[in-house]
Parts: sequence; C-alpha cells; structure tokens
Amino acid sequence: MKYIISSISFSLLIFACSNGTEESETLKDQIVQFEKKVSQSTLGNSDSKDIMTEKSKLADALYTYYRQYPDDPYAANCLSKLHMLYSGMNETDKAVAYADTLLERYPDFIDRLQVIESQIISYELDVRPRNVKMIKKYIKLWLKENTSADHEKIDEMNYHLEHVDLSLEERIKLNLEDF
Repeated sequence: MKYIISSISFSLLIFACSNGTEESETLKDQIVQFEKKVSQSTLGNSDSKDIMTEKSKLADALYTYYRQYPDDPYAANCLSKLHMLYSGMNETDKAVAYADTLLERYPDFIDRLQVIESQIISYELDVRPRNVKMIKKYIKLWLKENTSADHEKIDEMNYHLEHVDLSLEERIKLNLEDF
C-alpha cells in the first residue's frame, strides 16, 4: 500500500512538472508572437490604439511569465523586456521599478551593466524630480561591478559622480569651460 501511494505521488509530481514545462514553453511562444506583433505594428500603419493594445498584451505575458516561473532564467529576460518596453512607452516609474527588481532578484543577469546604465540615464533624465541619491547609487554600483571597463568610461562615470549635483546642462557648460 505504501508503495502504491508513493508511486501515485511520484506520478502526480512528474505530471505537474511536465505540465509546468509545457505551460512555460507555451507562454514563451506567446511572448514571441506578441513581440512580433508589436514590432510589426510599430513598423506598419497601425494606429496608436492597436499598438498600445499589443504592447499591453506583451507586458501582461512577460509579467505573467516572471511571476509564474521566477526561478527560470528566462524570467530575468522578461523583467529586462518589461523595463525596455515601459522605457519606450515613457512610463518611467514602471520602467525603473522593473529594472530595480531585475537587478535585485537576478544579480547574475548577463546584461546587468546595461540595465545599471539605463537606470543612471532614467534617474538623470526621466525621473522628476531628479533623484540625485538614486543616480549616485547606480553610478557607484556600475563602478563597483565594472572595474575592467575602458579607463575613459570609468573616468566619465567618476566625473559624473563627482558632479552629480549638477544637471546635465550644467555639466556640459562646465566641460565647455574646461576647454
């Protein structure tokens, strides 16, 4: 009897795992299809309402995948895509929130430095009022995690950190005065 119960439990576990894998693959396929539709609609003659509908469907699918399969490596890609999607839609609050989640939950994400740079730019140019504390946080993080970068880029980041209290326009004027 014990063997029969164990056998049934094991069979249910196998079924649940295979079903989850099938579901995740189906959801990935849906994401790819939504990405194609968004790409086609932005290149074609689609009206802005159709484009927004497709982007909304894509965002929902990406978020669903991330929430249902957070341990799957593709979940990090979903957060990255959500970050980029909302950045492109000028929904800065959502864009930086998804990037923050990505950086926090997936420290080994392959495009981590790109996301950090995106955060620096977002907090520098898009978040209003301008959040100097967050700009500093992300510049310091970039410097800490990117010690082997080109010296010119490191100098640029250190300069930005040193003059972070100045707006972009003020830093440009300061640079022009130095020449």
